[in-house]
Order: sequence, then structure tokens, then C-alpha cells
Amino acid sequence: VKMDDTSPEALRFFLRFIYAGTTEGWSPELAEPVLALATKYDVPGLRGRCIHALRGSLTVESVCDLLLLADLYDIQELQEDAVQF
Repeated sequence: VKMDDTSPEALRFFLRFIYAGTTEGWSPELAEPVLALATKYDVPGLRGRCIHALRGSLTVESVCDLLLLADLYDIQELQEDAVQF
């Protein structure tokens, strides 16, 4: 199966979570690509972990990107956090 819409690291983490239930290997850089996978394949627990990580990573430099991401994936709480930031 060819997957051009994600990185090998994000896919590895995603599959490890699905099959082993572990979050070993998590890094903040994985939040966005893993969120895309968790949303695409409807994995709410992993999606929630990614949202939590993104909400905690709001900075002046990232707020606009995270607002766009929140709109793309319909994440109300992240939208609210970004607007209030």
C-alpha cells in the first residue's frame, strides 16, 4: 500500500498506537501529521492526544497555522484557544 499523504515516522507512530496501544516515540512534531491520520481513519483517542498536544503548543509563531489546522479538521477547542491567544 502506498501512502503519499504522511511521513514514515507519523505512520509508524500511528500503527504502533493502533496495534499496541502505546504512545512510545511521541514527539510534538508528530502532532499534525498524526492528527491527519487519526482523523482520516477515525481514531478518536489518538486524535484527542494530538489536539491536546497542539493546544499546548500555541505560540506567537504558530497561532495562525494552528488556527488554519483547527478549521481544516473542525477542532472547535483549538480554534477557540487560537483566537483567544
